[in-house]
Formats: sequence, C-alpha cells, structure tokens
Amino acid sequence: MVAPAAAKPYVEEVVAVDAIAEEFLPNYGIVCHQPAGIRPQELVYELQLPTGKALILTDILFNLTEPYLQKYVSKNKFILRWLGATGYFGITALGKRFFITDKNAYRQWLEALADSVADLRIISVAHGEAIADNCPQRLREAAAQLL
Repeated sequence: MVAPAAAKPYVEEVVAVDAIAEEFLPNYGIVCHQPAGIRPQELVYELQLPTGKALILTDILFNLTEPYLQKYVSKNKFILRWLGATGYFGITALGKRFFITDKNAYRQWLEALADSVADLRIISVAHGEAIADNCPQRLREAAAQLL
C-alpha cells in the first residue's frame, strides 16, 4: 500500500501503509505534484505514456458530463445536479468548501500545471469522464472558474 504522506495516518486506520507516495513513486517515473491552496491530503500524479503525459486526479477536479451520468449514474443523478457537481470540469462547490484553503493559490497552481506538463494528452479524474482533448486549456478553464 502506497499513500501520500499527509494521508498516511488516515489510511493506516484501515490498512498498513508500506511506502510514502512522494518517496516511492518517483522511482517508477511517476511525478507527484502537491497542489497549492488545497488541504494537504492528496496528490496529482503525472505519468509518462507512449504518446505523451497523463495527469491522474482524485477529488480536487470533477468532470461529470451528461454522457458520463447517463452511462454510469442512471439513477439519482438529480442529487449530483442539485449539488452543482455536473456539467463542467472543475472543483465542485463542496470541494471548494472542504478542500480549498487558498483559492488564488489553487488557481495559480492549476495554471502553472497547465503550463509545466509538456505534451499533456489525458487528464483522468476519479469522478467523471477522462479528458483527452486540449488538456492544458481545460486546466486553465478549471482555474478560471476560481476567479
């Protein structure tokens, strides 16, 4: 089991942690990005693919599109709509409330990530559809929602 350093105490309440992500994963070519302006509980992972780079995110950006909802959340999608978690790529209202500690720092971090990850081809999110087109621009759009 590998976990971010900040999440280790919480993960260990359920299962033993064998390694810290920030120390272990770079040995395998995985870059661990610590988001600025977000509570230190998760990382963004950068992976090299044969065709470019991928970013893997968990709770700090959602992409719950209508096709995704139709396919995977056929029941109770009205709750996600009511929560304002659908129809855009970005952090949700609940995410803003529970994760963001500094909105401007998070916005600037997203913009810097868009500029610094060369040949970004895909953004995979835990909640929603992966993004495979105009990835740097989509990160900038998510950042712009924080203005």
